[in-house]
Amino acid sequence: MIGILCSRVRFEEKALFEALRRRGIPFERLNEDELQFPIGGDVPATDVVLDRSIHHGRSLYALSLLNAAGVPTVNSGHVAQICGDKIL
Repeated sequence: MIGILCSRVRFEEKALFEALRRRGIPFERLNEDELQFPIGGDVPATDVVLDRSIHHGRSLYALSLLNAAGVPTVNSGHVAQICGDKIL
């Protein structure tokens, strides 16, 4: 199953959700406004998480925590950190 990390569902996310439905690909919207990472708790049961967030800080931390829990993400928390730092 594909997890889609986002807070607002814009035109692009709606199109992505529809394309996944048409192809029969299971997915789950991971609302970053509601996503929690309890210490020692479960992480979303997805095979991979696609970052579609417009909030760099929230997605950076969510991706980093997902990666630390062994969940593959597109892109990784490390990539989000580098892309968000205009000095590096």
